[in-house]
Amino acid sequence: MTKRLRIIAGIAAAAVLAAGVLAMPRPPQTPSESSGDPELGARLVELAEGGIRPRLSAVVVDDVSGEPRTVSAHLGADDATEYEIGSVSKTFTGALLAVAIERGEVEEGTRLGDLLEVGAAGDATLLELATHTSGLPRLPADPGFVIGSLLSQYTGADPYAGSTPESVAAQARGVDLGGRGDYEYSNLGTALLGHALGEAAGSDYATLLQERILDPLGLDATRYPAGDAGPDAPLGVTAAGREVDAWASDGYGPTGSIRSTPADLAAYAVATARGEAPGSSATEPRADAGDGQRIGYGWHTDDDGVLWHNGGTGGFSSMVAYDTEADRLAVVLGASTESVDAMARQLLEEDR
Repeated sequence: MTKRLRIIAGIAAAAVLAAGVLAMPRPPQTPSESSGDPELGARLVELAEGGIRPRLSAVVVDDVSGEPRTVSAHLGADDATEYEIGSVSKTFTGALLAVAIERGEVEEGTRLGDLLEVGAAGDATLLELATHTSGLPRLPADPGFVIGSLLSQYTGADPYAGSTPESVAAQARGVDLGGRGDYEYSNLGTALLGHALGEAAGSDYATLLQERILDPLGLDATRYPAGDAGPDAPLGVTAAGREVDAWASDGYGPTGSIRSTPADLAAYAVATARGEAPGSSATEPRADAGDGQRIGYGWHTDDDGVLWHNGGTGGFSSMVAYDTEADRLAVVLGASTESVDAMARQLLEEDR
């Protein structure tokens, strides 16, 4: 970030802090009564103690590769409650890359610039975008975007609101590929990947997602807002308890705008782990991701064999994790920015 941007960001942050002092929300209570499987429900209540989560759901699947046994439990929710899944959306985008390669529309080495007009960033390959090794930054550093992101922390607005595939491509023209080859998590890169796949197919990301993944798997409760989540979209809260707007950006949609339910997301994860979902080869590790981890098309694999991706938006958190050795999978979704990662990891480790 340049000196000018740091000054602007500092001023905006100070304004956010000052305004925040004047508007301290009353945090909602995490429900203490569970529904669903009693044993898992009781455990969920224990794990959620002290947190601010108006809705919380967990699904645990044993014997994933054999005859799956699924249990679910919820606090203030049920199997059909809609959540924003945040960056777990990246695994769907990774699956779409695998499908596009299978169909002969692209290759791992296809250049981004062959599909989108993005200036110097066009040298990045689709494999690099999917594995966060393109050298693209996490997000663009233009002043308007930086200030909007900071202010959204107070206003509760979607920091990506109004972005389009075209505006994201335009933002990419202002960056280079510094650090190319090294792992650097990039929302910008995954957004570009999703729209590039749409271009390669002569379509758009929303259509590819629906026709190539959601419809084949029967994920009728999973949706991509494409810029508008609708007036009835469930909203989440910050860690301080303030309700925030839905995240429904189309421009950055491939990196984090998909909405799903505990039942749908678990079905997707199980089908992927079993190799039965379209684009399941996206889980295969292809690059180093630091700290002993490897990464495929979006999916991370720990050195202990846990396949995972987590997510977070302005009001939701999510985690999908599959322990390949124990053959157990856990999905945890929360309507709060408080992380659910530790919950998912703990549910993977506990015998049932």
